[in-house]
Amino acid sequence: MKKLLIVSLIFTCTLFIFGQTKYLDLTTVLPKGYVTNATVDYTLFLQKAINDNGDVLFPDFPVLINDNGLKLKSNCTYKFQANSKLILKTSVKPGYSLLDCNSKENITILNPVLVGDKKTHVGTKGEWGFGISIRGSKNIRVENAKIYDCFGDGIYIGQLNNKISDQIVILNSLVSNSRRNGLSITSGTNIKISNSKFLNSSGKGPSSGIDIEPNSSQDELKGIVLENVFTGGNENWGLLLNLVNLRKDNSLNKDISITINNFSDSKSKYGMSFWLNRKNNYSKNISGNIVLNNISLYNNTAEPIKYYDTNDNTINLSVNNLSVDSKSYDKLESSVQSYKKDNRIQFKQLKSK
Repeated sequence: MKKLLIVSLIFTCTLFIFGQTKYLDLTTVLPKGYVTNATVDYTLFLQKAINDNGDVLFPDFPVLINDNGLKLKSNCTYKFQANSKLILKTSVKPGYSLLDCNSKENITILNPVLVGDKKTHVGTKGEWGFGISIRGSKNIRVENAKIYDCFGDGIYIGQLNNKISDQIVILNSLVSNSRRNGLSITSGTNIKISNSKFLNSSGKGPSSGIDIEPNSSQDELKGIVLENVFTGGNENWGLLLNLVNLRKDNSLNKDISITINNFSDSKSKYGMSFWLNRKNNYSKNISGNIVLNNISLYNNTAEPIKYYDTNDNTINLSVNNLSVDSKSYDKLESSVQSYKKDNRIQFKQLKSK
């Protein structure tokens, strides 16, 4: 009976209960004598446990993984503890995903801390090293993420196999020092980004804090909402809206809806830009609405808004209550006057501080 009791206690200790959720502690699947300083690759152990179980709790210390990344399962919660961290082993691959949510549904990721290999990556080919990849997925929620040093984007949201990502939430998160973009949204419906920061992207264009940029006319951008988002120190843009690829062929008209409330940028080269349409021979068009409210752009190293020709624009764009620093106000007025030549574009309540 004593041996049976000991075995039972050991098994019980592998499960942690937070609220009503029982988590498998991934520490228990690591090999005997495991290290806690992220010097040994434990990808295989973690992936097998993820494949064979439901909700999991990451070890409360840094863990090294390789560029296969971890492929998450649908209908599961992944919780990181106070000292949990996934660190990517130096890669030569043009792309990777530390956490892969592609083609999955109903995933929650809590408190992830992810470190890519931008500083140590071997070679310069590629730009697709992601912290979290969400492609062709539904009902994915990421809370309190901290993502650093990705070779491509900190977070990538798009489509896969003609399936559009839907119902994606990124909340209270920080992405810093991505090589390409902090956040890329290439295709999605009902996407909400809230109370988050995207900082210091540099090394490979666009080098934006946030880049909303479809890849083709097969993509969708509907119900995209950014609230209380800050970008700063990015090599090029804080926020880039480049929609021209929606008009890349002559097959489809496209309707978009993007709302941005309480957005701020500081010290990126450009605070934001709008590239709304590509002038070409295609008769199909992009229509819909982009609304920005309460925008603050300060100390941009080039100008607060970079102007791009709107060509044959059919999108309604409204920017309300826009503030810039006093030294940038003249540059702002110049860009605004250029955009206002398009009667679908309106700027209201410009201010300097």
